[in-house]
This record gives sequence, C-alpha cells and structure tokens, in this order.
Amino acid sequence: MTSASPTLSLIVASRNEGTHLHNTLQAALAIAPPTGGLEISVVDDASSDGSSRFLDHTPWLQQREAGQIRLTRVGERLGVSRARRRGAIGCRGEVLVFLDAHLTFPQERFWLDLLARFDDPGCDLLGVDCFDQRTLCSTAGSVYSSKRLCHQAPTWVPIQSEPLPFQPVPFVNGGFFAIRRHVYEHHEGFPDCLQGWGHEDRLLSMLAGLCGYRCWLDQSLRVGHLYKDAFKNHDGVPEQPWQDPHPEDGVAPPNVQFIHAQQGEGPVPLMLLNSLRCASLLYDEHHFALTVEQLQHDFGSLSLQQGLDVLAQERPQLDAYLHRVGLPPSLRDQRLTAFLQQFRTVLPMLDEAELHFCCTVHDQAHALDRIRTLPM
Repeated sequence: MTSASPTLSLIVASRNEGTHLHNTLQAALAIAPPTGGLEISVVDDASSDGSSRFLDHTPWLQQREAGQIRLTRVGERLGVSRARRRGAIGCRGEVLVFLDAHLTFPQERFWLDLLARFDDPGCDLLGVDCFDQRTLCSTAGSVYSSKRLCHQAPTWVPIQSEPLPFQPVPFVNGGFFAIRRHVYEHHEGFPDCLQGWGHEDRLLSMLAGLCGYRCWLDQSLRVGHLYKDAFKNHDGVPEQPWQDPHPEDGVAPPNVQFIHAQQGEGPVPLMLLNSLRCASLLYDEHHFALTVEQLQHDFGSLSLQQGLDVLAQERPQLDAYLHRVGLPPSLRDQRLTAFLQQFRTVLPMLDEAELHFCCTVHDQAHALDRIRTLPM
C-alpha cells in the first residue's frame, strides 16, 4: 500500500441478526473513513431470517459491485471462528477489525482515532470499551479476562473506576477488536480447530502474546454492544450460498485445513473439545492438568475421556500449528511463565484453578500447602 495511513478492513460474521446487521453497517460507514479508504467483508453464517437480503438491493448492491463491501453467504453454519476466517480472505487493510453485527459507534472520529493507536509500533492487537446499548453499562476500568483456565467463564476484572488508558492487557474482547494484518497472517487467521461459537478471541490474542506480539486496550474508544439475549430464534431456511469475488492481493485463503476427529455436535460437547484444544495450544503440562480437572467436574469423567481421545487424534495437527507459528512447546512453556507473571493480577482463572484442584486432591497436607500460596 502506498497511502500514508493504513487502510482498514472490517470483518463482520453474522447469523440471524434481524435489522442489526443493516444498522451496524450503516453506522460504520457514516463515520469519517481513514486515509486510504475502508472496506467491509460480511459473512452470513447460514442465517435463516433473511437478515443480509438488504445487501442485494440499492444502494448496497452498488457498493458490492464497487468492491467496498463483499458478501459471503454459506449454507451450513461455520461458527464464529471459521466465519471470521472466511471473511478475512481478500482483505487488504493493514489493520483488520473483527466486529459483531450489532454495534453502535457514538464517536465521529472513531476509525481515525483507532488507526492512530497503531502508530505505536508496539500495538499489535487493540480492544476498546464495549458498553451495553440497552443499559449503557460500560466495561470502563475493567480488563477482559476469564474466571477459568478452561475459558468457559469470561469475565471483566475491575482495575480502577476510570476508563483505562492505552495499556497492555492479556486478551482482547471478542465483540470488537483490531489486529495488524501481518500479525493475523502470522497466526494463519482465526484458529480453524475451533468449532461452534466460543473461545476464539481469547485463543488468538493469547497466542499472539505468547508469540511476542502485544495486546492493548484503550477505553477512550467506545462501541455500543447488544447482548445476545435480545435476539429471537429462527427456524427458516438459509439463503442460497454466495461468494462475491475477493481481491487476490489481500489475505490469502488458508493453505492448511484442520481435520476434525469429531465433526458436528456429538458425541463430545463442542465446548469441551474447544477447551481441550485451547489448553493443548496454550498451556504447559501443569496448567493443562488443572484445566482437565475443571472439565471433569463440568462434563463428567466419561465425556472428558471421550474428549481426551479426540484430542489425542488431533494433537499432531495442534503441535504442527505451534511449530508453524514459531512457538514449539518448550518455547511456549517459557513464554507462558512470563505471560502469567506479567498479568497475574488480572487472571483470576489461575487462583480458581489451583483452589479447585486443592479441593479435589486426596493429599490434604499437600492441598493445604498449595492453598497457602494463593493470594488472600
């Protein structure tokens, strides 16, 4: 690219959003675009409510024909990780922004100010303040984290009463975050090993941190977010699949496909498998064992063992992925130790996992010693 400022690519994965998708795109385009322009890639993930039909009509169709908006419709549900992965193909922006399809943008200079944060060469991923559109309740002063090592309980850890300034954080929040294109490409996009909806944002951002990239948060930048309990269920038929042409000079299609040892919904719950896949990629032996203990409590011994059997079949692919991104297990373990030390105060999942383990081990004296090491 030759423009002084990077162009921006917005990637929106959408499923049964009603009118929210239309409103989000309209609001995003109403903001002053950055130098070099703005493009939008929309993936309709097998919606059955016709929520992307407006893109087939004026003036949206003209924007698609001009290449400012690209539409992909799929007939079988991908889930958020693979839908985002599909939407990023062909995107040319130096910064990619992954956003939910139910957002508002109250700041007129939002895109310009967002890109200005990437003038700092140490900023590789960026999260913002996502406030609840209905209650106006803000995440300001809190860091996006997780209560559990298995990543099944996201949480916001309060740090101070005021919005947090531009500062490093362990994860970026999934409703809206930006990432440098070369960082996204280094990780081969969103992880294809995840199925369904869940864990994708924390996995990608923590992996980036372990690979030496940095996640930042700036809560002076704000977007309104509508939470999923406001949505209706639909039982209609998805639109016919469609793919607008994408530029060849953008993000390339993935050249490695993850072969799942289990497809679909059974017999092992997808969230159990996703937790095991995340733990296999992110954690050393000790923290993997703590995660397994949590998952056994949540899902029972039979489901857990079935999940571990599936993981054993998939682990060679997960290990190969770590080597491709330059993070073999020995280096991963070393980087993980530094990561946990840096962000210890905003990672309640560490203490929760240790306490849970202490409550389940048979060696009571050993358990008491471990409990004494936890912060009061």
